[in-house]
Amino acid sequence: MRKSEKDGRNKAGSGWRAAASFTVEAAFLMPVVILLLVWTMHLAVRLYTRVDAEASDLRQIEQIDAVRQFINLESAKDLLEAIR
Repeated sequence: MRKSEKDGRNKAGSGWRAAASFTVEAAFLMPVVILLLVWTMHLAVRLYTRVDAEASDLRQIEQIDAVRQFINLESAKDLLEAIR
């Protein structure tokens, strides 16, 4: 047995050999991991679109009427000056 085979290196000497069972387990595990990642991203995108839709609804409901607020503020200032 060569020294490289003794210490677990492959013929090229560029790394460690993995047992065949690890390769088979990884072949079954990697698709599951990828599906979990895709499912998590899908949920995140779905949640983002729901939040964005709610925010746009709120923006439409609560549009600021700057002119009316300015007139009300001026009226309040005039009222306070009249009281003093």
